[in-house]
Amino acid sequence: MVRLDRIEFAKLLVSVGAGIIAGNFARDYFGDQIAGLFASVVVLVIAYSVLDIADRAYVRKGDS
Repeated sequence: MVRLDRIEFAKLLVSVGAGIIAGNFARDYFGDQIAGLFASVVVLVIAYSVLDIADRAYVRKGDS
C-alpha cells in the first residue's frame, strides 16, 4: 500500500477541488454532462502537474 505524505495529499486535494469547480462551471455553461466531465479531468491533470512541478522545483532549490 502506498502512503501519501502531507504534500502529496495537499496537491491531490487542491487539484480535485479545482477539477470539481471547473466541472460544475463547464456543466452549467455548456449545459452538457460530458463537457463537465471533460473539464474536470483536464483541470485536475493540469492543476496536479503544475503543483508537482512547483514542488519539485522547491525541493531541488532546497537541496542546493
